[in-house]
Amino acid sequence: MTVPAMLIMSGLRLIQRQSDDRSRGRELAIQRAHEREVLRMEIEAAGQRHERQKAVLLAILEASERLAVLKLEHMMTIFREAKGVMLAHQTALVEEKSSLTSILLASDVNPARFVLIQKRQREIGRELSDIDEALAQLSETAMSFIDKARAEIDAAHQQALRLEFQAEPH
Repeated sequence: MTVPAMLIMSGLRLIQRQSDDRSRGRELAIQRAHEREVLRMEIEAAGQRHERQKAVLLAILEASERLAVLKLEHMMTIFREAKGVMLAHQTALVEEKSSLTSILLASDVNPARFVLIQKRQREIGRELSDIDEALAQLSETAMSFIDKARAEIDAAHQQALRLEFQAEPH
């Protein structure tokens, strides 16, 4: 029995096509596996990049919080020292006023000196009043600054906590 050449050629073409299809299928499978590996590596790199960014942001937030605390401590020192200077000046003025009063009461003072002493006592009274106002204003400023600084510290702390929470696997 003889098989016509056309039939043999058709069979060969069919076998060749099936072989080509299998080769393309293997190539596609290899290409897909390669693409999956590349995608896995990109995802892993993105995760590592995210972790590095998270670490940098946390370090920045911690530094910001430390700076806010240091700023608060230094400003409080400045407020205390300013208050100390004002209180020392106030004490010196009270002592001066007291000594002027004792001069007026203890001895005979001529009228011109009496007028000068009373004038100085009034000046001291105004200065003491100014110091009282300045101390009140200093206290208000200090409290306002403390409130603002605490809010900054709390905000930095809350932001760090949110960042840490977002970065944790759920």
